[in-house]
Amino acid sequence: IYTLLYNLYVKYFKILLKLHKIVKVLLIFDKHISLVQSLKNFRIGYHPNKNNKNYEKAYNDWVEEQIENPDDIKLYYNIGNASYKNNDLENAQKNYEKVYESEKAPDDIKFNSLFNLANIHLLKGNYDKSIELYEKYLEKFPQDKDAKKNLTLAKMLKNKKKQEEENKDSK
Repeated sequence: IYTLLYNLYVKYFKILLKLHKIVKVLLIFDKHISLVQSLKNFRIGYHPNKNNKNYEKAYNDWVEEQIENPDDIKLYYNIGNASYKNNDLENAQKNYEKVYESEKAPDDIKFNSLFNLANIHLLKGNYDKSIELYEKYLEKFPQDKDAKKNLTLAKMLKNKKKQEEENKDSK
């Protein structure tokens, strides 16, 4: 009877561990719904608080989960979000590109990834690329005010850079 009880206890404990992991992932996902929304509505000039360790933890949790589920495209999106919030634009860009290029990606995260890629290129000063990506995004969502504002900003910054280069060349 002790062996039977022990085996039941082991099975029960394993189930609890699995449930704990599922709840942990759900809680992390729930915490970062606002993260996803804030990135979609990203405003130029916003810089993540480097003292906020929650994004580092989220990044580590998503990467750990990705090891177990390497084909889950939503994890790449979440890693991109956490990377962006950790001010790791290169890693964010790499993950958003993977999502955008994936045929498995649901449209919502695919196009949010496109929008976020445009933001990253804008931040990096790649104005032509950011303009291209905002225009592609606006083909799908022509009424998006944030994309329109950022597209206008990208064009203004591109023109300013061009004028500065012309002034520099004329001197």
